Amino acid sequence: MARTVRTATSRRGARSRAASRSSTMPRPCVETRQDLVTAIRERYQGGTKHDKLRILDEFVAITGYHRKHAIRLFKAGSTARSASHRSRLPVYDAAVREALVVLWEASDRVCGKRLRPLLPILVSALERHGHLTLASTVRARVLSASAATLDRLLRPTRAAVSGRRAHRRAIPAVRRNVPVRTFADWEDPVPGDMEADLVSHGGESAAGSVVHTLTLTDVASGWTECVALVVRDGALVAAALEQLRTSMPFPLRGFDTDNGGEFLNETVAAYCRLHGIPCTRSRAYHKNDQAWVEQKNGSVVRRLVGYRRLEGLPAAEALSQLYAAARLFVNFFQPSFKLASKTRVGAKVRKTYRTPETPYAKLLASAAITDDMKQRLRAVAEQLDPLRLLEEIRAVQLHLAALAAGQPSHLAPRHPGHLDGFLKGLATAWQQGEVRATHFMRPGRRVIGGPDRTPSRPSGRTCARGSRRSPTAWARNSSPAFRRRTQASSPTASCERFSAGSRSGGGRRRAAWCSRRRPRTPRSGVSILPMDLEAEGRRGSRRASDDTTHILISPVSDRCSRRADLAPAQDPAACPLKRTYPRDRHLTHVDSAPRVRIAPGEAAYLGSIPS
Repeated sequence: MARTVRTATSRRGARSRAASRSSTMPRPCVETRQDLVTAIRERYQGGTKHDKLRILDEFVAITGYHRKHAIRLFKAGSTARSASHRSRLPVYDAAVREALVVLWEASDRVCGKRLRPLLPILVSALERHGHLTLASTVRARVLSASAATLDRLLRPTRAAVSGRRAHRRAIPAVRRNVPVRTFADWEDPVPGDMEADLVSHGGESAAGSVVHTLTLTDVASGWTECVALVVRDGALVAAALEQLRTSMPFPLRGFDTDNGGEFLNETVAAYCRLHGIPCTRSRAYHKNDQAWVEQKNGSVVRRLVGYRRLEGLPAAEALSQLYAAARLFVNFFQPSFKLASKTRVGAKVRKTYRTPETPYAKLLASAAITDDMKQRLRAVAEQLDPLRLLEEIRAVQLHLAALAAGQPSHLAPRHPGHLDGFLKGLATAWQQGEVRATHFMRPGRRVIGGPDRTPSRPSGRTCARGSRRSPTAWARNSSPAFRRRTQASSPTASCERFSAGSRSGGGRRRAAWCSRRRPRTPRSGVSILPMDLEAEGRRGSRRASDDTTHILISPVSDRCSRRADLAPAQDPAACPLKRTYPRDRHLTHVDSAPRVRIAPGEAAYLGSIPS
């Protein structure tokens, strides 16, 4: 009895040693294990019980198989499935497929989920009217097919009808693992839950590699951070997050983005997992899910940078200098509204806003910010000079405008003289109009408007007297379509007719209103709109003193002036005029006659000049 116990104990020890060896040794491939079973099977079947136990211990240690599975392999005749194994016959044969195609067409090609409950009704109706006769087996299989089976059987037919292979678009694994957060899910956020978005500075074309701006906005306080990225890349986004986490006055507690590939990628996802940052995303094509950062894209990024094209390292460096000053100016000296409540009264929605506060003031009032961080914020606020920050922003904007225009530019170092000059110019800066260099409008693109003019009914001073008082201002402040229509309807400002062409709604209203006005008879001849607007602008305020208006018509490169000693042209064929009016530029012309004199009685002659 004792001998039997020792044998069982030694056997258990051998099994444990074999199991330990099997856990540490690498397992061979499937072909090697099959060859090993074939080589050992005959020795195992002809050996004694002690030999079988030893063979099993060694085989399990090498292959990692369970002992019962190894015993079955040694007792079986072959390890591979027999080649004579008969596959299962298809349940839905060609007859079932043909019947389904007919029923699918009779149902007006509905999907499988709608076709499944319709089949009993449709089959009975077709058989009752003699349109369909099915065998009993085919009828039973058609009526017993599930919705998924119907779609699977009809898939080749649908693909042939549509002309393309039907497939479902695969969703990336990173996107599937990121939960969706809508605008209504922000219940009571604390400082640190931020929305992120990318702003492209491609100008009028998205081709090529352009500079981008990564914008992060805190939902609770409105604190905004901007980082310039030289290209759109996920690695740069992760590097920007690492930089911002060390400079923001609160930890990054949430990272909500859109569905762009620069955010939903393995690099950014691995970085957020490593630092424990929860990631969420908005719904596709729902920009209102990121309302806070979308608002900052316009009020901060576009307001500072504009819409011009920026590309290359110099533009990215200049943009970084701009954001270094703008983050302090915006977060410490720019109050913003925050919605307090919203009530619907009939068809109107009444919104109540809280008192505008700066993000800095909101952080000081938040209980989630530590006292140490609040003290540091107060120390930074006491040292900031808003005028110096604004002057630096204007200087960098001028530098960015030069880079966007392709001009060589460098940012000069700042000194106290620049600040003094900037301070003196604040009182009269409004007279210059737009002071941001990144928002200068191109000549010839202004639209009629002002305190005494509306888009639907322009004033008489603009229509009738604008060309006579100041031709330069009239041509500069009116669209090409409005100029053509006004010139065609008023002989005081035109010498030829133009077709209506294609106009916008506002242009048609202005042209219709001007066409209804009674044409005025000029007191001193016919005024022709000068072609060289730059030269005429210096003379626009000076009016002719005699009874005739003498205009020198010359090529575009020459100047246009008024002279009293020019001889009138007698032959109309001697002064052919050919005028061209580009859509988005100043009026230009090409003339072969160097001099034309227009007398009061020659209005009909000028109107007959071919265009």
